[in-house]
Amino acid sequence: MKKVAFLSMVMMLWITACEKEKLTPTDLNVEDRGQNKVTVCHIAGNGAFHPLQVNQNALANHLSHGDYLPDADGDGYTAIGACTGSQDDCDDTDAAIHPGAEEVCDGIDNDCDGQTDEEDIKSPTLVCINGLAVNMPASGMVTQAASSFLAYAEDNCTPSNLLVFSIRKAGQGSGFPVDTFGDPIPSVTFDCSELGTQLIELWVKDLAGNVDYCETYLLLQDNQFVCPD
Repeated sequence: MKKVAFLSMVMMLWITACEKEKLTPTDLNVEDRGQNKVTVCHIAGNGAFHPLQVNQNALANHLSHGDYLPDADGDGYTAIGACTGSQDDCDDTDAAIHPGAEEVCDGIDNDCDGQTDEEDIKSPTLVCINGLAVNMPASGMVTQAASSFLAYAEDNCTPSNLLVFSIRKAGQGSGFPVDTFGDPIPSVTFDCSELGTQLIELWVKDLAGNVDYCETYLLLQDNQFVCPD
């Protein structure tokens, strides 16, 4: 009887030793004491995620099995839809983007408020050419595009190719010129009744709605005697 009991005890010790050999230091959490802990969103059997603290050296293993970092960029804000934390970081891959961040003019929603470059209150820079001389064509009418009077334009936020230009004859309105449909006016037209120097307003608008304008002139000549005396 004693021999059977002794053999049973030996068998139990052998099984226990074998099981311990299968466990890693991470699993036993013996050699990892004092190491940094990392919070992950751990996937459960039902597919739901819940927060779980794991050792730093076990992080890669967790991530390879479907877990993820709720604050991947380490800015203190967790991703929208994360299993824990603030759940309001609209770009958890960039530590410079999070609620409360400074909004800068880069075409990105830096502070996660759903708006882009909303702090842009500076008007574009606009420079007109110093006048344009045009000869009246046989039609008795001449049309010049807004771009004909543009020397230079730039904005602190809006790329130059996205700036919107409009034009009108000076003194025929105020504010950014638009037509009856609310669209920018792309050109101006003159006839024989407007020979001589005609003042022009060239306007520009950026994506934030800031506007500016410059004044120049068109010198309309009739060298071919198209217009009646």
